[in-house]
Amino acid sequence: MMLGDLSVEWSTIFAILALMGGFLVGQAMDAVMGRQGFGALGNMIVLAAGFYLGLMAYEAMRMPMDATEIRFAAGIAGGFGSLFFLAVVKRILMRMDF
Repeated sequence: MMLGDLSVEWSTIFAILALMGGFLVGQAMDAVMGRQGFGALGNMIVLAAGFYLGLMAYEAMRMPMDATEIRFAAGIAGGFGSLFFLAVVKRILMRMDF
């Protein structure tokens, strides 16, 4: 799926950056979060998926499409927001007695 007016080159660059950054940050988050995290690979997947959710949310807000830096920042915010949200949900579920 092509996101907005992004060319194939920018889509590829964003995908590579999301996976590379997600892996590095996922390892760091695994060290910080410990049991509340999802492991290095799980954190990478959550961060990369959240990155693209952030890009789609930016596109849904109908913001100016020529601001690539703001679009990238929205993707990063989506990645960390999704990791935070899922970690909070996991923490809540771990505290519950089933």
